Amino acid sequence: MIRILLSFVLAAAIAGAQQSPDANSTNHQTGPASQLPSVKSAAPAVQPEDPVITISGVCGENSAKHANSSGCTTKITREQFEKLIAALALSGQPVPAGGRQQLAQTWVDLLAYEKVASATGMENSPEFQGLMELIRLRTLSEIYRRNLQMKFRTPSAQDIDDYYRQNPTNFTSIKLSRILIPRKNPAAANREEYEKRALQVASDLRERAAKGEDFSQLQKEGYATLELIAPPATDLGIRRKASLLTEEQDEIFSVSEGGVSKVEQEPYSFVIYKIESKRLMSKEEVTDEISREISKQRLEKAYKEITSAVHSEFNQQYFAPAPPVNPPVTAPSVLQSSSQAH
Repeated sequence: MIRILLSFVLAAAIAGAQQSPDANSTNHQTGPASQLPSVKSAAPAVQPEDPVITISGVCGENSAKHANSSGCTTKITREQFEKLIAALALSGQPVPAGGRQQLAQTWVDLLAYEKVASATGMENSPEFQGLMELIRLRTLSEIYRRNLQMKFRTPSAQDIDDYYRQNPTNFTSIKLSRILIPRKNPAAANREEYEKRALQVASDLRERAAKGEDFSQLQKEGYATLELIAPPATDLGIRRKASLLTEEQDEIFSVSEGGVSKVEQEPYSFVIYKIESKRLMSKEEVTDEISREISKQRLEKAYKEITSAVHSEFNQQYFAPAPPVNPPVTAPSVLQSSSQAH
């Protein structure tokens, strides 16, 4: 279904079409608007100047003065209609081929509403003018953001190569084993004492793990010592840096292959990691990932440059939240007074 914002875009497009001296004439766009993406026509035999929508009962600019509007006809050409489709695609609202007639009907319906609304002078009201200004700002902003996305969408091969060489740990995969000892035990009589004991057990297991003892057996012993049941699997499989806790990423990736991490104090557990193996992924494997990341970083930088160039101050007398309304004070009931007296 076409979203509500489509109504606003349609209104702007229709206004431009109706201001044309000849509804059947070809509109030539210059400047940024000429960068609209081309639209593959569903019927190539229909020429750009041929009408694809003919609307009876709606007057164009040249026929607006006719006394009987039922005799008016507005024609929308293939070029005008496909410019609208291209503009919607650029603003993030692509129209599928099967939805074009629904879009056309929406256009017709909006023209019908415009006809009766304009007769009331509504378009000159402060409410309409204020809303259209907001829509104008929002639409300009959205189209500019889309243009930036297109601009930064495809980094060069050199950019990708540089990023790959400068961030090797981002593209290194590691096979991890883990000993996990719960920091908390709700069933413990003294929870603080349990946590101290759990840390000591984890520290002892870490020393033994560093000497090469089996992780699964060590974890079973730790759980038995702390009178815990059902230890989890120690094999974590293949992981990437981004899948680890932010505060642990660098420390874990600095451990050499076959090495063991320190005891990591995570929110709910004491954890020891072992790096079973490391592999630097090939550039070909991660080219798409790098391209997306470079595009994301450049977009964020561009957005920040735009917004940081503008500074604002807000009148807090106006914008501050209203103070809470105190509930009305009620007099004590007779029963309460009586009980207090006793």
